[in-house]
Amino acid sequence: MLFDLDGTLVDSFPGIASAYHHMLEAVDLKDIPDSEIRLLVGQNIKAVLHEHFGLSGERLEKAVSAFRGEYGSHGLYRYSKYDGVDHALKQLQNDTVTLCIATGKLRSMANDLLVHAAWSETFAVVGGAEVDGSRLHKRDIIAWTLDQLPKGTRALAMVGDRGVDIEGGRELGLPGIGVTWGYGDSEELGAAGASLIVDSPDQLLRALRDI
Repeated sequence: MLFDLDGTLVDSFPGIASAYHHMLEAVDLKDIPDSEIRLLVGQNIKAVLHEHFGLSGERLEKAVSAFRGEYGSHGLYRYSKYDGVDHALKQLQNDTVTLCIATGKLRSMANDLLVHAAWSETFAVVGGAEVDGSRLHKRDIIAWTLDQLPKGTRALAMVGDRGVDIEGGRELGLPGIGVTWGYGDSEELGAAGASLIVDSPDQLLRALRDI
């Protein structure tokens, strides 16, 4: 079972928003409101800066460095677990379901956050982006995560709050389960082809147990 991280297991928006504001100032881009930043959460920062802000070359690298420097030093631990997520994860572990992370953030940062959240022993595989620019897009991150699992392991679904989570999983043959408590909404998740959309971790747990 693969889970997105930001917007699915934890609300990390305060730290991410702060890093965006810092980065935009650092590269002399016009600041944008938090409502616009929310639409970008869930995608790799380098891909966002290139595809949405048109940055490239040295300016792109400067922007990525500014974002990751601010987020890594001040924003990473400004998060909260969504109510009911801990319980759902523990119940799935009790059911001997193998749990994995597939996140657009740096894999190293994801591991640090999981240690801080007392989830370091919860997830068998943690997939994410790399500093060298590899695995920018969610499909590639999901593919890498699946490749780390023992042969014969059946991946049940990709769980996430954004359309990119659902689309990335579907491209690799994984059913997508959308959650509405994060940064996306049911319209976005439905348009991406979610097999199921749930409104609470309890609903998610019941749904996963029925797969």
